[in-house]
Amino acid sequence: MEQETKKCPNCGEEIRRVAVKCYKCGTWLEDDRIKPQSSQDPKKLKGEKTMKMAMAVLLILGAYFYLCAWLMQNHIEVPLLTAPFESLMQLLTK
Repeated sequence: MEQETKKCPNCGEEIRRVAVKCYKCGTWLEDDRIKPQSSQDPKKLKGEKTMKMAMAVLLILGAYFYLCAWLMQNHIEVPLLTAPFESLMQLLTK
């Protein structure tokens, strides 16, 4: 049974087609079965995740403050929601 072969790009040795490393020179070969997850820089991806998380937190805080202001404007008492907001407003207006 004859195995398919290919040449090592570094030393030119005939190696098996399924090899991922040349046995002669030790060069790691590209494996068509292993695809990179992303072609982007991992640091850039981390920065994008951090930015998305920060935007989500700001959106949630904005919605909270809007809800609290609306509740107070309509004279609806929900101490669990509005107490922290009222405390913050008192600190800011002093």
